[in-house]
Amino acid sequence: MPSGKPPTSGMSTGDEGIVPNSFPHRRDWRPGARPPVRETPEDVLLKPEPLFAPTTLDAVYGCLTWSGPAKTIGEMDAAVVAQAGVAMVRIV
Repeated sequence: MPSGKPPTSGMSTGDEGIVPNSFPHRRDWRPGARPPVRETPEDVLLKPEPLFAPTTLDAVYGCLTWSGPAKTIGEMDAAVVAQAGVAMVRIV
């Protein structure tokens, strides 16, 4: 920020918090985002929305099953390179 003044926030007449525009843009918060708020003795913190619902290791572990033969390091490397090529095509 060009000036030496720290950014400030405020409250709207509708009891909504107002933060400087640069904050949501840096965090890719779009209109309607509802970041969780955590209050500490000194601060009020806006946290990023969780990407996934809370879960347990047992619930996630079930999706990791594989019934075929083990892949070799070479096969895994080839799959990574192939997927990277697909991703690059999508970007370009």
